[in-house]
Amino acid sequence: MTIVLRFAALKIFLPLLLLGGKLFGCEEKAQSFLVKINNRLLPPNRKVKPCSLLLLTPHCLQNSRCSYKIVEDVNNCQGCGNCKIKDLREMAEQYSINLSVVSGGILARKILKESASAAVVAVACERELSCGICDSFPLPVLGILNVRSCGPCKDTDVDLSSVEDGIKFLVE
Repeated sequence: MTIVLRFAALKIFLPLLLLGGKLFGCEEKAQSFLVKINNRLLPPNRKVKPCSLLLLTPHCLQNSRCSYKIVEDVNNCQGCGNCKIKDLREMAEQYSINLSVVSGGILARKILKESASAAVVAVACERELSCGICDSFPLPVLGILNVRSCGPCKDTDVDLSSVEDGIKFLVE
């Protein structure tokens, strides 16, 4: 029953919601609402093995002054603590889950297709999350909105406790 509700929300309700958001100038709020609906409709008994869970994050979480390329390999992170990548990497190691840092939605979709992930905890902005959740259906994706205090796509932030709660929700 839950998958039917998720399908209706993502494939029927979303286009109508986004159209209304565009017409009334509140597209970002509509996208955020969709992410919240999706998260509420994920079945609480749907647990996956840690090795089957992917933590997918945007490269904009990385400090913009950092010279190390973590999109190619998250292990290139030097752990300086100037951004949350170090903490996310440690969290992924603690829970034995996979972590990928991507430069955008196209790369995120590619990684999802190539991975054998049974579920995803995804961090991104409203637009990327709402589109990514819809495109990856029926794969369970728990969305966590990033914080953009420096504007879009630069030096964003994420609430680490929300990420950890999402991992705990999906991991057996």
